[in-house]
Amino acid sequence: MTGDEAFVRKMVDRGFPGFFDYFARLEGPSGLLTGVDKKKWVLVDWPANLRGNYDYEATKNRENTVINAFYYAALRGAAELVRRTGGDGSAYDAKADHLQLAFIHQFLEPRTGLFVDGSGSIHSSLHANAFPLAFNLVPSSSLSKVIDLIQDRQLDCGLYAASYVIEGCFEAGQPELAYDLLTSTNSHSWHEMLKAGATTPLEAWGPDQKWNTSWCHPCGSTPIYLIVHWLMGLQPAEPGWKVIRVAPRFPRRLKHIEVKFPIPAGSVRACYDQSRGCQITVPPGIRVEVAASETLKVQVQTAP
Repeated sequence: MTGDEAFVRKMVDRGFPGFFDYFARLEGPSGLLTGVDKKKWVLVDWPANLRGNYDYEATKNRENTVINAFYYAALRGAAELVRRTGGDGSAYDAKADHLQLAFIHQFLEPRTGLFVDGSGSIHSSLHANAFPLAFNLVPSSSLSKVIDLIQDRQLDCGLYAASYVIEGCFEAGQPELAYDLLTSTNSHSWHEMLKAGATTPLEAWGPDQKWNTSWCHPCGSTPIYLIVHWLMGLQPAEPGWKVIRVAPRFPRRLKHIEVKFPIPAGSVRACYDQSRGCQITVPPGIRVEVAASETLKVQVQTAP
C-alpha cells in the first residue's frame, strides 16, 4: 500500500525466521500444524456462539482446518513478500506446496466434496470451507459444493470470518453472492448493527449476540476494503499505488456506487452507474490498467 520497501524488508528479515520457526515446531509428520491448542488458544471465531457449530472439541489438540488454512496463506504471503524485497521465496512456496497436498488429503471429504472441521471430525462448517476458498485451497471439483454451502449458511460466523467468506466468493467469481452477503438484512449482517443504532462496528452482529459486546470494534469495518478492492476492483498493480489495476466485479442488481479513498499520491475517485459505466479519477502521474469485461465501459481521467 505504501511502497515503503525498506520497512517491509526490515520486517521480513527480523520477523519471518522466528515466526515460522515457532510454527515449524508445531508441525506433524504431514506438515500440518497439530496440537496448537496445547500452546496457544485457537480462536476459529468469537464469540463461540458465532462459530457455526464448528467441531471445536473434536479438533482440539489435533489438526484444525482453519488454523492450517491460515498457515498455508502465511507461507504463500511470506514467499511473495520475500520476492518483492529481492530475496528468494522458493523455500516458503515449497513448504506451501507440500502443505496444500496434505491439507486436501487430510480434510477434504470425498463423499461430500467439502472440508471437514479437522482430524477426528465429520462436520463441515462454513469456516472450514470459507477460509480454504479465500486462500485458493479448494480444488476445482469441490468449488460448486463450497459455493452451495455458503449460499445455504450465509454469514453463519462472526465479524472477522465474514470478510473471508465474502472475499472467497469474489475470488471464486461469485460477485452476486458476495454482494448479497454484504447487503444482507438478516440477524448476521451489518444491517443488524445499523438497526441497533451503532455508529461504529460492534463486536458481534447485534448487542444481544454477546453479553459484553463492544460498540467500537474495528474488525467489523471490513466492508470498506471489500467494496474498494473487490467490488470496485481497485487494487495496487505496483507497490505504493504507482500503477492501479481496475478489475470491477459488479453484480447485476447494483445500480450505482461511488467511492473515494487516499493513496500516497493523493485521492482516487470511482463512480459506477449501471447505464453509464465506470469512471475512475486518479492523481497526476498514476497509470491505470483496466481489466474489465468488454461490456463494461471504463473511463479513466486525471485529476486537475
